[in-house]
Amino acid sequence: MFKRILLLMVLVLLPVLLYPPNVQAQDPNPADLVFANLVGAGFDVVQVGYARDAQGNTLTDTVFVEMETITSDFNDRYIVGQVVGGVQALAKYFPHALNLLVVLKYDRWLFYFGTTAQDWDDVVARRTSGKDWWQKVLGGVRFYDTVQQKYITAKDFTSQNQTTKNQTNKDFSGQGDSPLPPVNTNPDAQAENILLEPSTTYLPADGTSQGYLLATLTDREFAGLPGRGVNFTYEVRGQDEKNLGVAQTNKFGTASSKITSSRALDLVLLRASTASLNASTQIVVGPAPGADPKAQAKAVIEGLASQGYRNADAVYEEYTGPTGATLRIGVAGVSVTSTSFDRQVYSQLSRLLGTLRTVMPKATLLNPILFYAASDGHDYRLFFLLRADIWDAYVRGDISENQLWANLSYNGAEDENGVFSNGKNFLKKNFTGAKQTRYSSAQRQVASTLTTEEWGEQLTVGSFLVPVGGFADTFSIGELSGSATGFTIYETPDYKTVVFAFNSGDEAALKNLRLDAGQYIVVVQGAGAPAKVNLQYVEHLGR
Repeated sequence: MFKRILLLMVLVLLPVLLYPPNVQAQDPNPADLVFANLVGAGFDVVQVGYARDAQGNTLTDTVFVEMETITSDFNDRYIVGQVVGGVQALAKYFPHALNLLVVLKYDRWLFYFGTTAQDWDDVVARRTSGKDWWQKVLGGVRFYDTVQQKYITAKDFTSQNQTTKNQTNKDFSGQGDSPLPPVNTNPDAQAENILLEPSTTYLPADGTSQGYLLATLTDREFAGLPGRGVNFTYEVRGQDEKNLGVAQTNKFGTASSKITSSRALDLVLLRASTASLNASTQIVVGPAPGADPKAQAKAVIEGLASQGYRNADAVYEEYTGPTGATLRIGVAGVSVTSTSFDRQVYSQLSRLLGTLRTVMPKATLLNPILFYAASDGHDYRLFFLLRADIWDAYVRGDISENQLWANLSYNGAEDENGVFSNGKNFLKKNFTGAKQTRYSSAQRQVASTLTTEEWGEQLTVGSFLVPVGGFADTFSIGELSGSATGFTIYETPDYKTVVFAFNSGDEAALKNLRLDAGQYIVVVQGAGAPAKVNLQYVEHLGR
């Protein structure tokens, strides 16, 4: 059964992993549609349009999109995703173009990735393998030095550049306003809550595998408290409690303590405490499964079962994607513990993700599944996805828990009959058995502009994401300037659906607006450039 579920997940996830969602905006201008598509996918788009020749003449058969990139390693998954996504968007919205060009800007250089519409159509129709197509594209890459203002050879580029692959410097959310949690820097603020999460429920006793205790201190409003001391201890059954030391909470209010073991200890009790608060949890420190996928799956199941989770299952698989890249996928599922998307559910997802990452270290994609018995009589499997490097950044403290959940994608649900539903409102409709009243809240803002550029009017849409299990409300206008008369909010997956349209005088309706988890874009409305809207709102995340 779990193998079949995994196969379904792979079929569902491949488009998510390799191609951005098909996005359309209200304006029929194809350049705007490409722009909205790629911004919605989390990429930093510079411009979209028709290419020009050396004399400045427009090439009506050649379209391009220029994006900022974060690495010069052409084998990096981020680059592959940008090129594939760019080509797909150009082909979709410029169906009569013969040549498709993706330009990636990195530091002083521009990388030109070109293909023909016919070659891309051959890939889509599977007349050509994605791997062969990608090798052909790589063979034709051109390099342009914006300082010397000339094309250079690949050899010259290599000699002038040192490749940087640190992707943690990029805003993982893909949004202009990174979703940081609220914090309280008042040193006299009282710590009211402590949340302890282990980075794994199963720690291989090989002396090298690492687990982390993550303790977050918050005030009454669940704002993080930076710079506070937290004491960590552990206790093996039949032995005295041992100290792991004191750690300070970071800028998000989270303190961490690393744990390793070279001996299998079975269940280990872990504690975090302050002068007035304490919390505890347990994990399994067991035999190292090594590289054997079946042993790894067994260890993951044992760890999850130790948390009291029912129907735990796991599997590790590898697949070859359309570009020839190997997809290494760790999958684990348990029965959901709550009928509202509250801290219990977040905790389950966190422990599923962390256990997969620790026990299946080769997995680059982490796929937690929640088994959910709905009130309609159906048994559903809810599919989620997170890149392993994002989990690593969270455990290191590079990103906050809010940013972690902003990057966790919900990829639909399947019932016991194999009927699949990818509607984003499934969670909203079904997780209503208990009213969630404990939330942390943070101010956010998003902007959309219409400007005049050399090629004409340029629409820049604002993209924002409400994390899984959260919602946004208290919307207000921070700025409505130029010829702007209002704005429109669209939602995924196709960005055709108008969620909310604002015109002057609609302030009361705007005040009552509430958006549930999902990806949205804001498009300014006006008679012409210049026009700008800055929209402010409050994001809430269940605690």
